[in-house]
Amino acid sequence: MLAAEPGAAVGLSAITARHLEKTYLSANRNGSVTETHALSDINLEIAQGEFICIIGASGCGKSTLLRIVAGFESVSSGDLLVMGKPVAGPGPDRGMVFQDYALFPWLSVAQNIAYGPRQAKINDEEVNALTERYLDIVGLQKFRNRYPHELSGGMKQRVAIARVLANDPAVILMDEPFGALDAFTRNGLQESLLHIWGEAKKTILFITHSVDEAIYLSDRTIVLSPHPGRVKLELTIDLPRPRDIASVEFNHFKRIMLDAIAPDIAAETE
Repeated sequence: MLAAEPGAAVGLSAITARHLEKTYLSANRNGSVTETHALSDINLEIAQGEFICIIGASGCGKSTLLRIVAGFESVSSGDLLVMGKPVAGPGPDRGMVFQDYALFPWLSVAQNIAYGPRQAKINDEEVNALTERYLDIVGLQKFRNRYPHELSGGMKQRVAIARVLANDPAVILMDEPFGALDAFTRNGLQESLLHIWGEAKKTILFITHSVDEAIYLSDRTIVLSPHPGRVKLELTIDLPRPRDIASVEFNHFKRIMLDAIAPDIAAETE
């Protein structure tokens, strides 16, 4: 297990997967059924407060695994626990951040952040305090009254993160949240996310296609192999933060990860 980060908690695991399998069934015109084996024998133990990245070639089941943890899809067999309880569907202990922001366009920045707590019937004083806290954490106080169409892509994603945090989930699930952003905005949001993670003390499960991003952000990176998705490598990134992407140590981890992923990418082109 990793040495504890400043925000890490000791005790109950945040996410536990035991022999998790996912198979999709599709009916054919001739009456037969085709099975697509998406995930096979996934075993994971993720501690509270850990920052975990999942990476792998196309078809490795990264997003499928995230949707299962979110409760949007069910397992075919095996066990999945979040905070010690079996996952039977979406729940308030998990929050999802999508690549496309999923903000309410008719609500201001502050109103988007406050939406979840208000729906949970939290009193106005506490809603206001939560909104102020997360506006501060994501650095958007000056833009509190702006609407999504008035924001840059990076700002929209910070609002999306703050909105999830305001619901106080134990686990934050992020499906390539920075994938559509330019390099400069992406780098800035990576720094912001690490700050938010340190402040909010949440477990993060983060899907990415970027090896550099995985090494820069995570405590551990899990590499999945495709067809079906299996855990190919679990790599503990024991580098101090902030991390220097030009350092020998950073590039050592990059080489290990690329060596693990490259054969799967080559197989796709054959």
